[in-house]
Amino acid sequence: MLDYKTGLSIYTQLRDISVQILKANGCLEGPYQPVTRTKRWDNATHPTGIIYHYTGGVSGLNSMKWGNDPTYKNTVCSWHVLIFDRIPPGSIGDLWVKMADKDMRHLFPVPAIIMSEWKWATWHGNWTNGRCLGIENRNAGYSQDAAGLAKLGKGGILIKGRLWEPFTREQIVANVNMGHLIYAWNNLALDPQWILPHSAVWAEKSDTGPMFPIHLVRKHVFTGLAATVEEEDWLAQYDMAPDTNEDDDASWEFPFEKKDPEDKRPTFTTDVRDTGKQVVPWVNPAEGVVATMSDDDVATCLYAMGYPCGPEMPTSNQLNEQVRIFQHSTQAYANPKGINKPEWVLTVDGVVGSKTQEAIQRRMQQLHIVSPPR
Repeated sequence: MLDYKTGLSIYTQLRDISVQILKANGCLEGPYQPVTRTKRWDNATHPTGIIYHYTGGVSGLNSMKWGNDPTYKNTVCSWHVLIFDRIPPGSIGDLWVKMADKDMRHLFPVPAIIMSEWKWATWHGNWTNGRCLGIENRNAGYSQDAAGLAKLGKGGILIKGRLWEPFTREQIVANVNMGHLIYAWNNLALDPQWILPHSAVWAEKSDTGPMFPIHLVRKHVFTGLAATVEEEDWLAQYDMAPDTNEDDDASWEFPFEKKDPEDKRPTFTTDVRDTGKQVVPWVNPAEGVVATMSDDDVATCLYAMGYPCGPEMPTSNQLNEQVRIFQHSTQAYANPKGINKPEWVLTVDGVVGSKTQEAIQRRMQQLHIVSPPR
């Protein structure tokens, strides 16, 4: 477990390295031009949670430039951290290996670039911008471009009719350790209820998808760093990055054969604290509104979509909070430039009535967690 002092020291070193890599690639230290894409935290000084994303593209450099190179003229989004899936050739990889010492590269065996100072919120998570820090992963998500994935040295994974780019073992290690670093830097003030994939808070999004172990990463945010592959045998489910940087691989190479490659989503008990209070001013249920799903079924569905509702049954307060987050995510349907189905927008009352039950089933179909009806 990192303490605040150690976490602050690692953050400062990582920020210094990141600034040098950003500058070497024509990027600013933060998302300040052509529009300043930062804001104050809702809690004034620090985040409450973390939203995990994938970039949706194959180029980490292009994603980095989209975030912080003003010539790209991005006025719509920003984020705090960009995690690569490998040590790339060129200046990013060269500077990372040169500037990050062995201890830093053990924590982050692939470049983990701080794109914006953590003292500010960024524009990455829709209505959760002021609450949650944003981590982008260089990952294409789902794609029909099998040839493109092959060029990355990867084979796509077909799940429910969608081809997904897998995350690399080193990338998962970096996500685990970044989450715990944020927890330490934040003086142990994060809330497990708000460690979520982007798809959980905005119903038009699919990231981070079924290949990302959100429940496992959430667990490690609060329980500690990934140390070596011998201690973290679940990492056998993820292939090593297809790069040529072998010096730092020893800790993460598995000494025996991989487990069943179909079993890529291990589950772990999540340490979810119950504060017993609503952190967002939700709507109280209207008179006569009653639940139409059992709590067990609701928790099972939400857990499958990445919400912290399992594998053990959450308390009533925890489940109610996650139902409200799900209901709030449906605000995305009112976007006239998107799905534009305002009739699908839910009242944020925490009750799984018939309309919310229908929305849960629809959302699981959208995410291809269950097969859509014929």
